[in-house]
Amino acid sequence: MMKDSISRLLCAAIALALCSCEGKEPSFDTDSLFVLEEKVLNIGREGGENIQVNYSISGPKAGNTATVICEESWISISKVYNSSFRISVSPNTGDEDRTARLSLSCDGVKDASILVIQSNGNGSQPVFKNFRIEVSEITTSTASVKVTPKDASVFYHYSVVSASDFESLGSDGYISYVVDEIDRLSAIYGTDPENFLNRNVQTLPASSLMDDTEYCVAVFDLSYDAQKKAVYSGELEKVNFRTKKAAQVNMNLELSMSGSRLNVKASASGTYIFDIMSAELMDDFARPEDAVREYVKTVRNANYGDISAYLHSGNSSGDFADYLEEGKKYIAWAAGYRNDEKEGGLTTSVFRIEFTY
Repeated sequence: MMKDSISRLLCAAIALALCSCEGKEPSFDTDSLFVLEEKVLNIGREGGENIQVNYSISGPKAGNTATVICEESWISISKVYNSSFRISVSPNTGDEDRTARLSLSCDGVKDASILVIQSNGNGSQPVFKNFRIEVSEITTSTASVKVTPKDASVFYHYSVVSASDFESLGSDGYISYVVDEIDRLSAIYGTDPENFLNRNVQTLPASSLMDDTEYCVAVFDLSYDAQKKAVYSGELEKVNFRTKKAAQVNMNLELSMSGSRLNVKASASGTYIFDIMSAELMDDFARPEDAVREYVKTVRNANYGDISAYLHSGNSSGDFADYLEEGKKYIAWAAGYRNDEKEGGLTTSVFRIEFTY
């Protein structure tokens, strides 16, 4: 299941990358570039006045003056010259590090940016090594992920995977698998592997998550040389988060077997899912809810994310004659399930019966 999960994420990434190019004005080529003395500025909690930042422009536009802007109110910009500018940074009185981006632009010159990292009110050094990873707006099925690289020039890859899947591979195994999968998908789609990568600050959505499940955002540096061979340090950073539990409903599900047919009676309105799995397979999961969520993931994978055909209401039944083997132990189960983008998930406990066919 781990491989299927990452494959779906990578396929989605390439689709977004290709679609994002549509409708944009073609970029012009330029031989002029900003040359930055520092791409990352580390500022202490006390801030400072008139901090000098040096830069230059190489190429035909050399000697021109940059336009410098910053969207954060705690940084002000003054005295912009053709080789430097000055910034003033307010003291950080909060409890966390904070970051900002200085954006440099000039007609005929490729845009550039400088990351500013200010340590927190306790005076400690910035807490992230290479990437700051922030997760917010968590629902049962979605989250917003923001990745801020310490070095704005670094290419990187990010994925949201279940914590259990990640732990089964470990950091080295996860990186190796992602690199191999990018190579495979690049060949299938006939595209540059760098289309799977990110650069600079990215705020990205995570969707189709399982409710009440621990996930991790895993980020590592990754680029490609002239021969399209992967280049990476092997250092990975991650942040774990847990999705919300779906709102519960008061519905009992009564299960019974008639030969190979599973019958389910619902005590109230609402949608639910049901299936049969071997008792041996059920034992592989720490909780029956984990087995049901794995079933939901499998159905989604096979049906392009659509689970509506597997939702039932009222009384229903299904025949599993093609699946069952004589003399084998099975678990028949049913659980309430709400199909919703942000409030979806299991709405009841898992009702189950054990039988031998």
